[in-house]
Amino acid sequence: MKLFPVIILLLSMSLNIWADNSNLTADAILTGLKERQEEDLTKFITFLDYDCNKSLLTDREINVIVKQLKIIQDTDPYQKMIDTKGGKTNLFPNRHVSRQCMFKFQFQTISNSLRKLPVEQRVSKIMDGIIHPQDIYGYSTYGNYASELGKCGKEAVPFIIQYKPKESYYCRAIVGALAGIVDVRGLDYVIEVLNNKEDSFSLERPICASALKSFYGIDSETDKRIIRILAEALKDETYENIDRHMPQQYYQGHKPYIGRYYTVKEEASKSLSAITGKNWGLLFNDDYAAWSAWFASEDQDTFSPATLKRSDKDIAKLIEYMFHRYMSARPNPWQPQNILEEKEGIAGLSRDLKALGEKVVPLIIKEYQARITETPLWRKELMQWTKQLLISLDWKDSKKLAEKLDS
Repeated sequence: MKLFPVIILLLSMSLNIWADNSNLTADAILTGLKERQEEDLTKFITFLDYDCNKSLLTDREINVIVKQLKIIQDTDPYQKMIDTKGGKTNLFPNRHVSRQCMFKFQFQTISNSLRKLPVEQRVSKIMDGIIHPQDIYGYSTYGNYASELGKCGKEAVPFIIQYKPKESYYCRAIVGALAGIVDVRGLDYVIEVLNNKEDSFSLERPICASALKSFYGIDSETDKRIIRILAEALKDETYENIDRHMPQQYYQGHKPYIGRYYTVKEEASKSLSAITGKNWGLLFNDDYAAWSAWFASEDQDTFSPATLKRSDKDIAKLIEYMFHRYMSARPNPWQPQNILEEKEGIAGLSRDLKALGEKVVPLIIKEYQARITETPLWRKELMQWTKQLLISLDWKDSKKLAEKLDS
C-alpha cells in the first residue's frame, strides 16, 4: 500500500527508544504486543520489523509472535486520519504495519533452517529461493534470500560463483552478495556481469560498476586491475531516458521531458573517485581519456585532464556528454536540483572548458541546437543554461553568440 511510507516517516523519529535493547526475548515481545496500545503499539511493531534481532528466537517462539501479530492485524481498533495528496484518509496503523512485521518474523524461520546446513547445501537452497521466491503475507522473499546469500561468508564464494543464471535479475543478487563478502575469488564474476553487453543486463552493469569499489584494497595488483576495468567501463554507452518533469500522476497529453542518464559511466566514475580520491570535475570525471591517462601517468599527483591533447571530435563528444549530464541532472536524476546550473557548477564547467580553448564555443552552439531539435520541450531551459555557460567563458565571441542564441 502506498500509505506505508507515510506511517514509517511519522515513526522514524521515535524508534530509537529501543535501539539499545534490540535483543528482546520472546516473552518481552509478546508482552509488548499485548499491552501496548495505539501509537505506542505502532512504534513497537515498527521497531520489531526493522531493528529487533530475530535470530535469537526459536521457530516455536516466532510462531507464537506471528499469531499475536495476526490478531492485531485482524482486530486492532486504533484509527488515525492521515493527510494525503487526495485529502484525508482514515487508516488503521497497527493493522497496517503488522503485516510486514509478520513477514519478517516468518522469514526468520526460513533463515534459521538455512544456517543449519553445510555451506554448499545452504548456497544451493538460497539460490533456489532467489530464482523461485515465495510469497508470504503478500511479500516476495526474493530480497530476503539475496540478503541471506551475502551472510554465507567467504567459505561460500566458490559455490556462489558456480551459479550463472541467464536472467540478469538473479545475477544482481549474486553480485550484491559477492560485493558484501569481499573475496577476490568473486571479482571475476562481477567483472563478467559488468562486461555482459546484452540489453537485459543494462540495469546490472551500473550495479557492478558500483560493486567493484568494494574489492579495492585486497592487494596492489587487484587494485590496479579494478582501476583498469572501471576506466574501460567509462566507454559503456548504456543510458536511461529520464523524464525530468514527470508529473506525480500521468495525465493525457503529457509530453516526456527527456534527459539521457548514462548509468554505467556515472557509477564507474563515482567508484574511481571513491577508491583513488581523485575527482576531475563535472566535465572530465566520467571521461575515459582522463582516467586512462592518469593511470598511465608517471606523476599521478600533478596530473590534470585539461592538459590532454584532444581532437575536435573528442572535444565535441565531451560537450555532448556535458549537455546530457545537465539534462539528466546527475547525480540525482529523479530530483529537481541540478548542480550544473548552480553558480559553482557553471564556474567549474567554465574553468575546464576554457582549458580546451575557444574551439569549444561553436561546439557548444552546435550541441545546443542538436538537443533542442531532438527534444523541443527543452528549448527554454537549455537556452538559459547555455547562455550562462557562454557568458561565463568570458570570451568576446562567446558573449556575442550568447546574445544571439534565441534569434
